[in-house]
Amino acid sequence: MSAQRLRERYGPWAVVTGASDGIGRTFAEALGRAGVDLVLVARREAALEDVARAIRQRDGVEVIVHAADLARPAGIEGLIDALATREIGLLVAAAGASIRPSIPAGRARSAAWTITSTPSRWRIARATSSSAASRRA
Repeated sequence: MSAQRLRERYGPWAVVTGASDGIGRTFAEALGRAGVDLVLVARREAALEDVARAIRQRDGVEVIVHAADLARPAGIEGLIDALATREIGLLVAAAGASIRPSIPAGRARSAAWTITSTPSRWRIARATSSSAASRRA
């Protein structure tokens, strides 16, 4: 999908949780390259700042860092409050993902992986869904 089409479909802002490393960081970097402004969320603020700086310099997009532990209610509430004034059209919920074999290693020829979901993802998704829904209407 082209950068223009991505912004038209999902709006100017995306939230990426778990953005300090791994799959969250990979999504953040890809969205930055596509010209989408970002709210990056993870527990480690220094690591988030490093990711944000690199994306800003390379892609010229606006990047907001929000350090929060989404395993705690206060972290979720703080993020929801911080997002209230932004038009969020895309949520990449990579925080709290734990990748583990779904079949014991000794019994599988190839690894099958599952990503464990957390209740915080649903709360954040509900909080951002109204601006995403209005873009599709």
